[in-house]
Amino acid sequence: MIRVSSLRLAMHFLLFDWNNNVIDIKEQYALDPIITDELAVSARIKHPALKGENKIMSSDFLVSFNNPRNQISIQAKQSCDLNDKRVVEKLEIERRYWDRKNIPWKIITEKQIPKTLTENVRWLQSALCTETKNP
Repeated sequence: MIRVSSLRLAMHFLLFDWNNNVIDIKEQYALDPIITDELAVSARIKHPALKGENKIMSSDFLVSFNNPRNQISIQAKQSCDLNDKRVVEKLEIERRYWDRKNIPWKIITEKQIPKTLTENVRWLQSALCTETKNP
């Protein structure tokens, strides 16, 4: 069974993948840990850590468009996760990271994806996979 977060990420990926203006999609794009630590300290936010060691933060997607200077960083979240103070703190570190790089950063939730579009993309993707398997 596919986890909800995996399905959410897959749907966002498919929507970018079907956009003719998109030329590259990097998934789970790692953020420079030196910069994220510096930003966390300056914002007085505890950096994500595991057993006392800072974790490397990532953005779900770094999307590049036809114009090489045109990129956007995307973090996909369930809308209910945005009520969690700790999630919001980590998002603030990420927002500051991309602001420093002068790259637009957006949070996308399930509310930004039209249901009909989601269903159509799923249907087309499954049809293409079937066609590829059965030449």
